[in-house]
Amino acid sequence: MLVDGIHDLGGMQGFGAVAHTPAEPVFGAPWEARARALVTIVAGAVRSAGGEFRHAIERMAPGHYLTSSYYEHWLTAAATMAVEHGLLTREDLEARAGGPFPLSGPVLAPPASPGSPPVTRCGCASGIRAATPAAPATSGARRVWWCGWTAATRCPT
Repeated sequence: MLVDGIHDLGGMQGFGAVAHTPAEPVFGAPWEARARALVTIVAGAVRSAGGEFRHAIERMAPGHYLTSSYYEHWLTAAATMAVEHGLLTREDLEARAGGPFPLSGPVLAPPASPGSPPVTRCGCASGIRAATPAAPATSGARRVWWCGWTAATRCPT
C-alpha cells in the first residue's frame, strides 16, 4: 500500500530523542484542553465518519505538520472539518483568529458514483473503505481506497 504522507514517519531515523517528563501533565497549557474539547464538539456537530479526523491531520501541509505540536494538529483538524462541513467559513475563522489560519489540504479521493462497487468498512484500520475490484489483485488482496490512493492491501475478508 502506498503511504507516503509526512504523518507516516514510523521507523525513520535522525529526528533525535523524544523529550518527555515522567510526571508530564496531560495538557501542557490550557489551550490544549480546549483544542481537545473542540475536536469532540466539531466531530459531533458534523457527524464525523470514523477516520475523518485522522484524515484531516494527514492532509496537513508537510511544513506545518513538522513544525506544529500534537494539539496544534488537533486544532487544525477541527478547524478543517468545521470549514469543510460549513459550520463556518474560512473568512469567519480567520476573522476570529485575528489572521491567517492554516487548514489541511483538500480531500483527493473521488466520491462514490452510481454503479461503482459496493464500499464496506475494512476491519484492519479505522477509516479505510474497501471495495472488491472487477478483477482480483494478484496477491489475493482486495483493492481499497485510502486517502485518495488506490492500492492493494491485505484486508481481512
